[in-house]
Amino acid sequence: MASSLMLVAQGLLGLLLLGLWLLLVAASLHVLRLGLWALRHPVENVQPPPIDEAALPKVTVQLPMRNERLVAARAIGAACALDWPRQRLQIQVLDDSDPTDETVRIVDAEVARHQLAGFDIAVVRRPDRRSFKAGHLDFALPLASGDFVAVLDVDFVPAPDFLRRLLPVLVAEPQLAFVQGRWSFLNESESLLLTVQALILHGLFLVEQSYLSAQKQPVQFNGSGGVWRTEALRRAGGFVGPETNHAASVTEDLDLSYRVRLLGYQSLTLPSVAVPTELPERMAAFRSQQKRWVRGGAQVLRSLLGKLLAPG
Repeated sequence: MASSLMLVAQGLLGLLLLGLWLLLVAASLHVLRLGLWALRHPVENVQPPPIDEAALPKVTVQLPMRNERLVAARAIGAACALDWPRQRLQIQVLDDSDPTDETVRIVDAEVARHQLAGFDIAVVRRPDRRSFKAGHLDFALPLASGDFVAVLDVDFVPAPDFLRRLLPVLVAEPQLAFVQGRWSFLNESESLLLTVQALILHGLFLVEQSYLSAQKQPVQFNGSGGVWRTEALRRAGGFVGPETNHAASVTEDLDLSYRVRLLGYQSLTLPSVAVPTELPERMAAFRSQQKRWVRGGAQVLRSLLGKLLAPG
């Protein structure tokens, strides 16, 4: 009896190992196919379609941050340096910092300085940190006056032409919920860990998302470095999502990407538009980031699986 059970267990283990090997082979072939496609389709510096200066839309830039005293002023300065008419640019600094953190003083001083220079910029603080970054984006959304909302995390440093490169595409194609650039990295050459992280993410942006965008297939929002159509955001229930049918996710960007897709919207990554940012410099921070992304993907799958299998 014991030997029979052992044989059954060994058989099941063998089937499991075979399944894992088949998955590995399938994944490898998929990566190889995408890599060959990328070699045949190098990134080109695509020029945006022309847009009438007199018809430039109002844009709201959201800058979420928490306890980021070292980069808060840089982020605010980069947002104010965007090449867009001041009367059509609103900047919301979403400061979730602890009241005693130095970031609060830095943010208030920088915002006041840019207000005196004529910018439509304000600090948005809230009484609690419910739903973290996504909750703060939603908290500020009713105050957003723009037809489009650009999301830039505090460690991102967009070029002045960031909006000029993305907005014309979004304006010209009403079915697009968002257009985003790819991430580039300010510190990728500083250590082996950072170089490996950059290689992984370059594969995502320059290969996978480039391929999906070229084939007009859906891509996920990467959380920062993109511009949303405000109407699409509100129709989808915002960054957190409707409380009645939404399970909280730590990767609100992935969850929102699926929700707008279910509403019939398209999405696009423009690999020719690089948005500089910084990679986690410590292994602990990198592991925490990867753990959060994996857990968030599982949460999104659990909460939206039924709708994805039977949309509508």
